[in-house]
Amino acid sequence: MLPSADNNSQLQPTTIVSSSLADSMGSLAKLYYLVRMLDQQGSGWVTLHPDYAAHVLGVQPSTIRKNISLAKLRGYFYNVIWNRDKRSFSIRYKSDVKIAQQIGLENLGALVRVALYELPLLKFVATEAHAELMQNASIYHAKQELKRLKRRGPRKYANLRVQSIEDIFRLKLMTPTRQYPDKESRSALRDKVGVPVPQENPCAEQVEYRSERYLFVRQNFRLIGASQEGIGKSLGRSSRTVQRRLSNSYRKSRSLPKINKLQIAQNTGEGDRDWKAIRSFYHSEMDTQGVEYAQRRFNHKKQTYMAGCNLYYLNVELVRQKWKRFRLTEMTLDR
Repeated sequence: MLPSADNNSQLQPTTIVSSSLADSMGSLAKLYYLVRMLDQQGSGWVTLHPDYAAHVLGVQPSTIRKNISLAKLRGYFYNVIWNRDKRSFSIRYKSDVKIAQQIGLENLGALVRVALYELPLLKFVATEAHAELMQNASIYHAKQELKRLKRRGPRKYANLRVQSIEDIFRLKLMTPTRQYPDKESRSALRDKVGVPVPQENPCAEQVEYRSERYLFVRQNFRLIGASQEGIGKSLGRSSRTVQRRLSNSYRKSRSLPKINKLQIAQNTGEGDRDWKAIRSFYHSEMDTQGVEYAQRRFNHKKQTYMAGCNLYYLNVELVRQKWKRFRLTEMTLDR
């Protein structure tokens, strides 16, 4: 999550944000969740001062007034009353489930608790939470695969556990691999791959090499993780938008913490053929077509690899509210 704005951040109001809804509402999402955040009693009515909202969201008061009118026009607010004496708005807002049903969302995506100081960068928070949701789905599939391996009966899988992202590429692979009981065969494999093979991991030979940025795996490794294309498709955004929001250089310009991630590169089985694409992968000053091609296919140890999904090391605590998801499904079926 985002860094704390001040020492009293724990005392600031919070609210539950849906990643799909926050991304679909566009620029009105910050204002809507600010209104929900100020309603601590759950009455549905909020008194909002434009100057205060502009200070929190980092915009002009005129922008707040325009967004309030636009939100009322789109049906996000039931009633909007201007109090001339108090120079404030009295707003009766609509529930997030009804807005999701109105927009046409099939699911709410990731649910995360957001504080007041995180609202100006709500889209970054929503994208990060959605990536965490898809990452958790990868861990779930890894656990299911491990259960399938344990049902086969070998005792070597009895003590294996999948509880973190690191366990995905250590344990969650296609099939049990060959064993190297003697020292000579293990040494030969180490010389061939370039890294030592953990003896306690029966599937370790699927991972060929690990660098600071990439995890090089073999052809029969089943890709698991959260790709930028998959996150963008789930959010209704392009992969370039997701790439920008999860880019550490872009986040650094907005004083956001760095995201530790590792990209899986799978061996395609092809030899060292396209030297132009390989060179352009390391020298971005070459032609654009070669750079775009090399971002997907590149060379390592005289083999061609295809860059696939990512493994994100996030620290986002998701919220489980099954009644909201059930209510949205129920409303969608009633349409």
